[in-house]
Amino acid sequence: MLFVNTAAMLEELQAFLVDGTYQRTLRRFTKPAVLVCDEFGYEPFDTRATKFLFRLVSARHRSGSMTITAHTGFKDWKNFFPSEAAAFATVSRLIDAATILRFTGGGYRTPRDIHGATIDNE
Repeated sequence: MLFVNTAAMLEELQAFLVDGTYQRTLRRFTKPAVLVCDEFGYEPFDTRATKFLFRLVSARHRSGSMTITAHTGFKDWKNFFPSEAAAFATVSRLIDAATILRFTGGGYRTPRDIHGATIDNE
């Protein structure tokens, strides 16, 4: 199992394309039986990152498990990708034969003290 921050993983894949070690780096992310991509969609993906993400998901499709942690549902993922087509192609491979777990409720991080007026989403 390999646990990664999604944005950092995509930046690493892009960086290693420059120095010629891209294939070895891609294998690092495709070889583990389970790849856990944390904070998926925390920030939008640029066009290059989308290509690397699609390649990774395609390489692992039906050959290795992926766990994605995200704070939004699939219908909102089009906002993370530069095009709706890229979002659809990636999501369609992720959900093929997948088990999807949806959780509700707040996060597990809580402040020590709260002072002042309440915030609307509390």
